[in-house]
Amino acid sequence: MEAALAGYVSAFAGGPLGRITATRSLFYSTEANAPLSSPVVDVTGRARCLIYGPYIQLPQGDWTVRLVLAFPQEVVGTPFTLEVSRGDRSGWSEVGRMSFIASLGRYVGQVSFNHRDPSATLQFKLFIDKAAFDGRVSLGFAELQRLDDETLGDIEWRPYS
Repeated sequence: MEAALAGYVSAFAGGPLGRITATRSLFYSTEANAPLSSPVVDVTGRARCLIYGPYIQLPQGDWTVRLVLAFPQEVVGTPFTLEVSRGDRSGWSEVGRMSFIASLGRYVGQVSFNHRDPSATLQFKLFIDKAAFDGRVSLGFAELQRLDDETLGDIEWRPYS
């Protein structure tokens, strides 16, 4: 929990909101419908959601989430999707998504999204997009960063012509 709150230390002191880290202990396995008991999740079986969480509330703004994963040889070439969803009283809605093909070793999936309602809860889901005969994926952590003028730097905007 300390890592998840560390990004707020600077903000409480009057500075910018820092990076927020959601460790794997804040994520759930869809197989067990319980918190992850291991960083390794078996992907054997049908296409489905593998991991979800952390059910976090954030200030409004533009955000980026990076999910750090690791893949062994057995799943190289398998398609996966990382989805960001926002939940409120009316249900869940997708606010960002990226699809990728697993490669050997560490992989960092990144999705940017606009978060308008600070009372809404956010969750990140990792899907395997096709059936797998064997393999696993390891979840490292998720890192969130609010995108503001300081984060974006000096981006020159030119109209498309």
